[in-house]
Amino acid sequence: MYGKEYNGISIDKKLNKYACIENNKYFAVSLNYVFSYQIYYIDLCTYDITFEYIFVHAIDYTSDVNKKYIKKSVSLDDAEFSKRTTVDRILFFNKDKVTTAIDVDGVNEEIRIKNFIDTNIFRAFGVNENLNWKDYLEFLEDRCVPRTRYNIRKILRDLGLDCYDAEEYVKKTHARSYDDRQWISFEKEMKFDECEPLDISNNNDKDKKMNYKVIIDVDCDDFEIFKSDLCQSIKNMNSIEVINQIKESGCIELLLNKNEDVKALYLVAMINYLSNKYNLDMNIHDYDNFKLERMVYPRSVLFKCAIMRDDKYKQEAINHAEKEFLQFNIYEGEIERVA
Repeated sequence: MYGKEYNGISIDKKLNKYACIENNKYFAVSLNYVFSYQIYYIDLCTYDITFEYIFVHAIDYTSDVNKKYIKKSVSLDDAEFSKRTTVDRILFFNKDKVTTAIDVDGVNEEIRIKNFIDTNIFRAFGVNENLNWKDYLEFLEDRCVPRTRYNIRKILRDLGLDCYDAEEYVKKTHARSYDDRQWISFEKEMKFDECEPLDISNNNDKDKKMNYKVIIDVDCDDFEIFKSDLCQSIKNMNSIEVINQIKESGCIELLLNKNEDVKALYLVAMINYLSNKYNLDMNIHDYDNFKLERMVYPRSVLFKCAIMRDDKYKQEAINHAEKEFLQFNIYEGEIERVA
């Protein structure tokens, strides 16, 4: 069926053979440079089409010659150090470019690096080139959520971690962060010689499917965190699946029954926003007559108004808000950039 067209959709099996699917299911942050395949499944009797997203490593989609350093056999400046059996190789990326190669000897707690760019802010360790083990550990922790995050236990549990371990954390998330486009890749996970091409013909292979879930924390007391968790969870999901999950969750009515109207209407607005943005015709109109008594602004806007002693920033925010949220007196204008 590959290379043919069904109902106008071309089916392409060209998936990179170095894809390492099993690790990617933990990518929970903005993955601008870890790409997705939209996989179509065709029922050859009814010609019904279903699809899902599968995420693979971006390292195989860059022409950057420095990606060769993912293999430890390509030594850094200290060749003898690179050859140690206790050394692991890590690449640090800015977008799709390798900016720093890192050799880590966890047994002897030593580190060597090789920078490929002069711009310090895009290097893994900035201006520092004489590194010790403490520098490396601080680098890892800087790429993690803070230890003091209020729901850190839940985050660790969702990642399959028993305790806060920065090294294990970044192995799960690839050190992605919401506020930059930098990430890391590990030699060990790539399995260059072992990994077979991904066969998408078997849609019963659960190990190769990506099952993303919309996060709706109905018990969260902080609306800002409620929004953040929701928006982060849907970044890498298909909009139809997002809308269906929100509708099927029953959380809108549940929240209304708990008198948490702002959360409930935020979910309704999110459905309508995605439906309108992608022309899906999946809007909810049951709540068109609902409206909060007062406009709900984000803390950042309220804080700015308080500091500057000027409410003009509220109007500026409204001018840039999405209409689906304004309908309910909720400001939202940073869905794709939410932290």
